Amino acid sequence: MKWMKWIPFVACFLLWMPIQAQAVDYSIKGGTIDAYLKENGNVDIVERYQYDFDGKFNGITRGIVTKPGTSIDLFRAFENEKALKVEKENQLYKIHRKGKDENILVELQYTIVNGVENYKDGAQFFWAFFDENNESSYDEMTIRVHPPNPEKPIDYLGYGQAHGTGLIQQDGSVLFGLGEVPSETAADVRIIYPSTLFPQVQEVQGSGLSKLQKDRQEFIRKAERREQMKPVLSAALIGLSAILAFIGFGANRKRRAQYRNAKEQLVGKEVKIPDDRISIPAAIFFTQEADLKPEAMSAALLDLVRKGYVRQVSDERFELISPDADLPHEQRLIQLLFNQIGDGKLFTADMLKKYMEQDKHIEAYSAEKALWVQEIKNEVNQAVYANRGAFRSGLWLLALGYLGLSVLSIVYELYLFLIGTIILMFAAALFAAFYKPRSVEGHKIAIQWERFITNFDFTEWQAFPPEDKIRSYLYGIGIGDATLTTKGNPFATADEAANHQRTDSAVLYNPLFMTTSFTQANETATAHLSSSSSSSTSSSSGSGGGSGAF
Repeated sequence: MKWMKWIPFVACFLLWMPIQAQAVDYSIKGGTIDAYLKENGNVDIVERYQYDFDGKFNGITRGIVTKPGTSIDLFRAFENEKALKVEKENQLYKIHRKGKDENILVELQYTIVNGVENYKDGAQFFWAFFDENNESSYDEMTIRVHPPNPEKPIDYLGYGQAHGTGLIQQDGSVLFGLGEVPSETAADVRIIYPSTLFPQVQEVQGSGLSKLQKDRQEFIRKAERREQMKPVLSAALIGLSAILAFIGFGANRKRRAQYRNAKEQLVGKEVKIPDDRISIPAAIFFTQEADLKPEAMSAALLDLVRKGYVRQVSDERFELISPDADLPHEQRLIQLLFNQIGDGKLFTADMLKKYMEQDKHIEAYSAEKALWVQEIKNEVNQAVYANRGAFRSGLWLLALGYLGLSVLSIVYELYLFLIGTIILMFAAALFAAFYKPRSVEGHKIAIQWERFITNFDFTEWQAFPPEDKIRSYLYGIGIGDATLTTKGNPFATADEAANHQRTDSAVLYNPLFMTTSFTQANETATAHLSSSSSSSTSSSSGSGGGSGAF
C-alpha cells in the first residue's frame, strides 16, 4: 500500500516530538564583546547579549573553550546590574534566569588569564570567542579589542566570519563589525600591539607577527585563486548544464515519439485487451504504477488456476496441480501459498488466517511477498521498458562531473557555485536512477488496458473469447475495479450451474472471497511491522565557544 512508505517517517516524527518539545525557542538579536587587554597579560571580557525568548525558559548558556596556557577566572553574569546565579559544567556556564516570552539583556564578565602572548616583535592577543560548535546565530555581532593604553596596533587580522571586518579606532582599539553571524561558524581575532604595552608579560620565543603576515598572504593567494577559478567553473557548469538540458529534451522527445507510434499502431483496431505478452500480475503492477493492492494477489492466484497450475476445489480451497510454473513470480507465489502457508498440496483461506496469527509467520509472509513483488517487477522491467543502459551511464558520468565541480567549489570556497552543482548533481543522479522510458510495446499495453477500463461495455465484453473474458476479469479484480467485477462477472452468469459440471474449466467458483483473506493478511503484516519499527573543533587560535539557552 502507498501509505506504508510513510510509516518510518511518522515513527521518526513521533520520536522526535518529545525532544523538540523540551527545546527552548529563542533568538539573539544583538551581541557585543569588549576585550580589555591588561599590562599583566590578562584580558578582561565584557559581553552583552540581547535574547528574545518565545515560551518558557530557565536561563542562558555560554561555552568558552580555552587554549593551552590560558584559563577563565571570575565569571559573573548580570541583568540590569543585578547578579544572576551561575553554574559551571566543564567549559559550559549556565546562567539561571527563568521567564516566559521575554526580551532580556544579559551582561557577562570574566577574565582570560594569560590571554596575551609576548613575542619579540610584538604582543599578541589571538582568540576565538565562538567556533563551529556554537549552536546559536547572532543577528548582529561586534567584537572590540582595547589596548592597555591608547596606541595603534602593529597589525591585526580576522579569521572566519571576522575576516575583512576589522577597523582601527582613534584610541588604538580594533573594532570587528561581523554583522549577522550564522550558527556553527567560527570567528577568530588576532591583534598585535607593541611589546612595551605589556611590561609584566614574559617574552616567549617565536613570532606572532610573521605568522599573522603568513596567514594574510595565504588569504590573498586563496582569493586570487578563487577569482581565477570563477570563469573556469562557470564555463564547466554551463557546459555540463547544456548537456543535461539536451539529454532531458532528447529523452522527452523520444518518449513522446514512442507514445505517438504506439497510438498509431492501434488506430482502427477494435477495443480489446492486450495479448498475454505479460502476465496478469505484471499488467496490474505496470498499469497501477507499482501499487499492488491485496486484490492483486487474489487475481494472481486465480491466474494460476487459469493456466492450470492450480485447481479451485471450492470457495475456500485450492489444490496444487503442478509447481512448475513458467514465470518466476508464479513459482514464488506457489511457494508462499502452498508450501509456506499450505501443506504442500492444499491452500485454504482458513490456513492463511491461522498462519497469520503467529508473529514469526507475519515477518516471513511479508518477506516472501516482497520477493514475489520483486519478481513481478523484474518481468515488467524486461517486457515493457526500453533498454537505455548507455543513456543512463551517460547521466551517471554527468553526475560525476558535477561532483567534481562541487569538490572544486569547496576547495576554492565558491559556495554559490557549490549550491548549483549539488542541485544539478542530484538532478542528473535522480534522472539516471529513475529514468525508465516505456518501449512502444509498453505504451501499447498501457493504452489498451486504459481504453478497456475507461470504455468498458458489457455487450462488447460478452463477445470476447472465453480466455480474454477471464483475463480481463482477473485484471479488474487486481486493480479493484468495481464496474468490471460487478457487471462482467463470468462466474455469475445464467449457465453457472453448467460451469460447475465442467472438469476442464480453468476457474469454477467466484474468486472474490479471496480478496478479503489477503486484505486481512496484509493489514496484519502492516500493523505488526509498524509496531516493530516504532519500538526500536575548535578554531585555529585554539580557543572557541558559543551561546545558548535552556
